[in-house]
Amino acid sequence: MDHGTDAVDFIMGRVVSLKFGFTPVINRSHYDIIKRKSIYQAVKDEQEYFQQHPRYQSIANQCGTLYLSKTLNQILIDHISNTLPDLKALSSSQLLPVFGLSCPKVFLEKEKFDELQAKVVELLPKLENLGEYFNQLQRSLQE
Repeated sequence: MDHGTDAVDFIMGRVVSLKFGFTPVINRSHYDIIKRKSIYQAVKDEQEYFQQHPRYQSIANQCGTLYLSKTLNQILIDHISNTLPDLKALSSSQLLPVFGLSCPKVFLEKEKFDELQAKVVELLPKLENLGEYFNQLQRSLQE
């Protein structure tokens, strides 16, 4: 977006309706990058733009990179939360190829099964903690 753009009708879903809606952002321009404008400053300028622009003031809390990040983070967390029970319920025979093991569960030795189970147990908390990582990243950008 730039200073001549009026995208309120798009943002509000009046022109095209999207499941998760539109989130307007202002990217750093080539000039900003050449002048070494920091991402922190770009985000700060972006927030200021939406808060001060007469057309975007009323929806400024739904605009910008930080809002987009928070929204995408929530979509990801919701998807992981909805998918995780199914992942946990997958049979060993479906998970084996992912971990490079090719024998079906029936022929799987106890040691191999225990190894696979340990890998899955190790992976799941990382997925569950992903949301907190993104929240910490977002908070650090806002400071």
